[in-house]
Order: sequence, then C-alpha cells, then structure tokens
Amino acid sequence: MRRNHPELSTTLVFQYVHGADSDQAALEAAISSAMARHPAVLVTPTGDSARAARRLSAAAPVVFASHLDPIKARIVDSMRAPGGRITGVSLADWLHMKRLELLRDAYPDTKSVAILADQSWAEAYEAQSLATSVARQFGLEATLVYAEDEVDVDKVMLDPSSSRFDAWYIPPTYVAYRAEARIIGHLARLGKPAIHSTSSEVRNGALMAYEQDTSFVFGALANLVSRICAGEDPASIPIERPRRYVLSVRSAWNSGKAPMEQSVVRRADQVF
Repeated sequence: MRRNHPELSTTLVFQYVHGADSDQAALEAAISSAMARHPAVLVTPTGDSARAARRLSAAAPVVFASHLDPIKARIVDSMRAPGGRITGVSLADWLHMKRLELLRDAYPDTKSVAILADQSWAEAYEAQSLATSVARQFGLEATLVYAEDEVDVDKVMLDPSSSRFDAWYIPPTYVAYRAEARIIGHLARLGKPAIHSTSSEVRNGALMAYEQDTSFVFGALANLVSRICAGEDPASIPIERPRRYVLSVRSAWNSGKAPMEQSVVRRADQVF
C-alpha cells in the first residue's frame, strides 16, 4: 500500500490479526475479532481465511488471495461478479494439461507418467480426471501416486515399482513443497524426467517447471483495497488471475533417457 498508494496509506491504520488456517475455530475467532474493529476493508491472504470471511463477514468488504478455486470453495459467486462484498486474486492452478503437454513435447517417447499428489490436492483438483481423460489426450498413461509427507515420499519413490514410470509430474501440492529436496533427489536417483510447478524447484536441481507468475499478487491486493476505499463495490470487481506464465528448464541434466528436445529448451523463459 505504501509503495502503490502512498497518499492513501497515510490515512489508513493497518492492523494484523493472527489466525491459523489449520485451526478452523481459531481462524473464525480471529475474523470475528477483526470484524469487531469495523475495518474499512478486511484482507484475507489465504483461501481458508477468505472462505471463513465470506461466511462470517456481512459488514466489511473483503479482499482475498486464494490458492483454492474461489468458486468451488464458495468464496465467490463467479469470477466476473464475485458477489457478497468480496473480491480478490485467484491463484488456483489449473495448468496440469499444459504441463503434461510440455513433458510429452520434451520427451516424445514418454508413455507412462506418475502423478505424485497428496489427498487434499487430489480432491480439490479432480486428480482422477487428470490421470485419465486429460493425460490420454497426449497419449500418456497416468497413475496417481499418493504421499502426505516426507516419509510417504521415501516409501513411494524407494519402492522398486516406481522405476516402471517413464516420467513424473509433480503438481503444486503441500507435499511437493514440504518434501521438495527429497523428491528432486529421488528423481535424480531414478534417472527419470519430471515436470514441476515452480521455477525454484528447477533452481534447486529439478529438470523443468511451468509456473504461474505470482509476483503481482501483493500489488494487486493493494490496488483492490484502494478501489474499494474510493467507493467501488467489491462484489462487482472481477477476480484477478495470473497474467504471465514461466517455463524453466535445466539444460544439463543426467537422465537415463535421451536429452530434452531442443525445441522445448528454445521455448523456455529461464534456462539453468
């Protein structure tokens, strides 16, 4: 706010209220506490807090950011007309089809793909459909492999059956974040190519990734707060989404397969 709207920021008082997403009762208590202060705008930076705010907040307008699909999570009524005095930024990641296409393009001989996911992501992002109809569009046979933590990752990827897959897809799940180094290490040991969802994973040793550029989020939240303070109705402000996507590859990667197709390397935004 101070950078994007310096004049407005001098007239506002910023207050932070802590609420852990993992504790629903504590989260709702925090939102109720914030609402008791009669804020001009309530900013909720997570999907769970946004969902709770939509349910509990009838008075103050809400600006949110969410990795949850805001429609499926019932945060908004629609992307164009959110309703309920709420607007914000959706970071819901539905790039799975594009990532599988890039993996196929980079390694055309790939036939079987393991999708490493945790249960919460699988439920939120229709993983079974991804593993069947979507993958088959690219001539791939996909298998969902579940892991909830580092221990599960080791168990799954040390199992001899894991070597039967030609490649892996590591979607943007909590376990991918939590066990990043382990996953990258196992893939290198197996000599299997994989596509991930963040450039940082490639920077840390992974082969390739296709990600949403989220660097705009905080500026977008500040702009939305400014618009509401100027009198706009948040219910009529369309939900913002990422505008830029980044393909990152590691050109020198020790795989048992043939080198990555150079046509994909040339398309990359970042080459490590």
